[in-house]
Amino acid sequence: TPEGDSGNLQALLARGGAASSIFVVHRLDLQTSGVMLYAKTEAANLALSELFRRHDLTRRYDAFAAGQPRDEAFSVRLSLSGKAATTHFRRVAQYERFCHLEATLETGRTHQIRRHLLSEGMPVLADAEYGRREPWHPTRLGLHAKHLAFVHPLSGAPLAFDASTIAWFVTSTRLIASPSACLAAWSSKATALSSGGNAILRGASRQAGMSTSMTAME
Repeated sequence: TPEGDSGNLQALLARGGAASSIFVVHRLDLQTSGVMLYAKTEAANLALSELFRRHDLTRRYDAFAAGQPRDEAFSVRLSLSGKAATTHFRRVAQYERFCHLEATLETGRTHQIRRHLLSEGMPVLADAEYGRREPWHPTRLGLHAKHLAFVHPLSGAPLAFDASTIAWFVTSTRLIASPSACLAAWSSKATALSSGGNAILRGASRQAGMSTSMTAME
């Protein structure tokens, strides 16, 4: 997001002289971890940006939200800023104070998952903009871009990239008995490695305590 541009991966590469032809294809909200897509050529940037414009791809997120969903699987169809927006949710796990949801984007509006969950009365944990921070919340936003898949617009090759969610948040039941455990554990870094075609997926830290995977396309 623009508020985080000064410390993003492209800026860091530029300071090292390695980003003269790195293009940002899309963005993640500030404090959101996960897969990001960069282009190494202008032609790839234009073609990949068109995929996002048409939403001709698959994007899935892990969302950790307060409360309990009304159903195991549900969809939110709620226009945002005058534009149609749809998000599909599936409950992965339920804890005492919060739930772990998988969110699949059908459209890609600004802050779509966060705003759609707020409309359900389930704000994302540690979301100070659309909810509120509680003492037991993690130190960063409970949102992670875990999966990105599409057909390469130039080569025609099917590509899929995954960045695993920080394991402790998914598996640890200590959060029920001792919610304060998340304050320290959420700051641990995670790294995801993968590759496919001309893409390179590398683990990179977007800011202290979060993991971000970079996918560079050419």
